[in-house]
Amino acid sequence: MMSNLLDTLIGAVQCLADDKIDDARSRILEQYPHTYTPCEHASISPYERLKIYIRDGFIDRYTGKRLIFPNALRLLSSELGQEVFPYHPNWKMSECHSAYWTYIPTCDHLIPKTKDGSDAPENLVTTCMAMNLAKSNSSLEELGWKLYDGGCLKDWDGLMGLYWQSIKKHPELKDAPLIDRSMHNALQRCIKEGIVSF
Repeated sequence: MMSNLLDTLIGAVQCLADDKIDDARSRILEQYPHTYTPCEHASISPYERLKIYIRDGFIDRYTGKRLIFPNALRLLSSELGQEVFPYHPNWKMSECHSAYWTYIPTCDHLIPKTKDGSDAPENLVTTCMAMNLAKSNSSLEELGWKLYDGGCLKDWDGLMGLYWQSIKKHPELKDAPLIDRSMHNALQRCIKEGIVSF
């Protein structure tokens, strides 16, 4: 089931990249409609977070599932509208599409900060917001969780390439109100520094 939802998101972002907004809208409405059912406040910059996501190949290190570059989902919200793919700035569950909680990456501390864990890259892993919340201030050992291997960008880039393709075709999209400019700038910097290339 979860891979079908991911396929729907991949297809919808691909439709946007191909200038097929109506097809993207139909895919979301038919295959992954929003149902009404904490934003990350870390001291880690968007650029440093993105480098962790890239290092981990946009793989949730607690579940092994694929995650999505945040602005790829925000592009769906921006282009398809709140009625189809709603976004809430504080990720309010009743008003935000569940894909944000399921597929947006966040950084988590293997050793929690409350247990003297640092913000050093070796103590940070990529996970989704739902798993980050579930882990809270526990250690993997306390929860009985295992750490999955990171992925490889050539296998899965978290839809960064499709997002960048859309922005190159339609530069005005980078200034859309729902696009996270700091994450866009972080990606631009990673491209400029050769960390990723499209």
